[in-house]
Amino acid sequence: MSRLGQGLIVGVMLVIAVVIALNVSKVATVWDKVRHFYFEVIAEMKKVSWPSKDHVVGSTILVGVATFGLMVMIGFMDKIFGWLVALIFTA
Repeated sequence: MSRLGQGLIVGVMLVIAVVIALNVSKVATVWDKVRHFYFEVIAEMKKVSWPSKDHVVGSTILVGVATFGLMVMIGFMDKIFGWLVALIFTA
């Protein structure tokens, strides 16, 4: 093999090594960012003021009762409007 061919092979191998090194360093920085974000989330979650169990249960019951009340009201209005539309269009 000529010197030019050997130099070309060495040059291509050097370019491949540089590309691999750059990609590995990018992956390392991405994982460092993910790891840093994860630890920041953990730190912020420790600062959160969580509601008590009684407060959560009370709020859940309130939402259930309000939802049931709205369901009944909307169902009642649907029956009335359905009756009125039937009365108007069948007469």
